[in-house]
Amino acid sequence: SINWEGASASNYAVMVSADNENWTEVGNYSGMAGAYTQRTRVGGLEVKYISINCYDRSTPYGYSIYEITIIPKTAEDSLYEDNGMTHLPLVYIDTKGKYLSGSNKNTENCYITIVYNDGELLPVDNQINEDYIYYEGNVRMHVRGQTSAGFPKKPYSVTLYKDDTFTDKDSKNLFGMGKENDWILYASYNDKSLIRNKLSMDWYKEMGHWCSDFQYCEVYLNGEYIGIYALMEKYKRDKNRIVVQEMNPDDHMDTGYLFSFDKVGKFDNNPLAIFSTARTNTGSKFIIEYPNNDILERSHRDYLFDYISSYESYLYKMSYDTVFLDYIDAITFADYFIINEVVKNIDGYRISVYMTKDVNRKIAFDNIWDYDLSLANSDDKDGSN
Repeated sequence: SINWEGASASNYAVMVSADNENWTEVGNYSGMAGAYTQRTRVGGLEVKYISINCYDRSTPYGYSIYEITIIPKTAEDSLYEDNGMTHLPLVYIDTKGKYLSGSNKNTENCYITIVYNDGELLPVDNQINEDYIYYEGNVRMHVRGQTSAGFPKKPYSVTLYKDDTFTDKDSKNLFGMGKENDWILYASYNDKSLIRNKLSMDWYKEMGHWCSDFQYCEVYLNGEYIGIYALMEKYKRDKNRIVVQEMNPDDHMDTGYLFSFDKVGKFDNNPLAIFSTARTNTGSKFIIEYPNNDILERSHRDYLFDYISSYESYLYKMSYDTVFLDYIDAITFADYFIINEVVKNIDGYRISVYMTKDVNRKIAFDNIWDYDLSLANSDDKDGSN
């Protein structure tokens, strides 16, 4: 792995040798610019010597390498490196020299290319195979998540745009998941099997609810392989996602609601969208996702606050009165309890909880999210038992 400073090579090759006499080229790169990190795989070759042959500069100031790292093969590498082929889509992200940081969540203009051969094998390589481009276009990206934003393998939010003016968003039906412009590259860093979230959400879908579809893919960031990710649908109000009524422009209270119960991070910067009730002032808070920040009004928050508070007051009367059932879709509540207990999700009930309150409908647990720490994947809260 070569960490180039700003005075980098725009065109260079990496050669390796076992005896300093016979050399094999393992990487050839062109069109590079600015500070970047480039990882080169050497396969099964015995390597004792490395030569970096620079042909062209990206600046007038020579060549400057900050760090060269020798990285041993990992378990994740073995998923594809043994034969150098994959059935999965290959996603190539070019950040145009910008750094996607988990510390500030700046959204950057990037370019993305997806290479796919309809499930047939393709070589795993950091060079884009022009013969099998499934999608390419301009995107805006940022690191997403709260705890997960600090992990070495970071999750990303991806929004598609029609051109490099980044003015008009571009809705695409990626891998049959429905037309939309907002997508997620889910890292699943806590779950090295990469399947707990998918299994849980697939089971919840079989119980009759909507959850995001998955398309696993192999991802390169600025030419460096960063692992297997899941391309997923972002949870939002949409006819192809979470279906609640869109706000009536003539009557703003005639609207459906999508809201979560979660930790409030430093990037949740709209106090109007965040509230707690007398029974939920425990760290996690309710966060209104729709109506979104652009159209959210104080009356929307007041309505949800009053509705949830009334539900809680009846629930905590500790009597056999069932008036509280007038406020909730009891079947979805039961299903939500069942899935969390079956998979023993340690985050269940307390964070990463999505709910809806549609027009003429009660509060419902229509969707689930973030089950990486389920199915005995945590010692916390007796989760491994």
